[in-house]
Amino acid sequence: MIKKLWIALRNIFIDVSPDGFSGLLVAHVLLKLLQPSLNFPIWLPYVLGLVCAGAPDLDTFSKGSVEGHKSWLHYPAIMIPAGAIFGTVIFGLFYGNIAFWALLFSLPLLLHFIHDSLGFAEGIKWTAPFYKHEAVKIVKVQNRKIVWFVEAPMSKSQSLLDWEMHTLEITFDLLYDLAVVLILVLW
Repeated sequence: MIKKLWIALRNIFIDVSPDGFSGLLVAHVLLKLLQPSLNFPIWLPYVLGLVCAGAPDLDTFSKGSVEGHKSWLHYPAIMIPAGAIFGTVIFGLFYGNIAFWALLFSLPLLLHFIHDSLGFAEGIKWTAPFYKHEAVKIVKVQNRKIVWFVEAPMSKSQSLLDWEMHTLEITFDLLYDLAVVLILVLW
């Protein structure tokens, strides 16, 4: 019993720690970049960043496994917009600076889902609940290419041998386009 509890707590800590740190980092960077008027306690964005980054893993406590990623809490197409809307409505209207709160609630979630796609778990169904049949698992970057696998729709197996392999070549044009989009979003 104690050994199972220890293993569960260790798995939760290993899986949630990077997400929590990303939530703290997002809060700190947003405070420095956007410099909102501080009509709220300075600790509030850090706590909310932690909560948002760890929110998708709340299903861990009910299911007892970090490998789940099957509940609606791991649906990026729902959770990221919902986080932005929640941050805007609840905190943005009360404290002002709507963009700060929308980003604070959505970026930690995005980083959490990217972490789950990169990790050793079964991947994330990025298009769920609209299209539940594909889970995406980013595996590695090699030879200037990002390699990822998409679950075969008819496959019951979770073996990567049954998944379709896709690649995206990392070029200067791709990096330039991403930088332009990032600058426009932050502007």
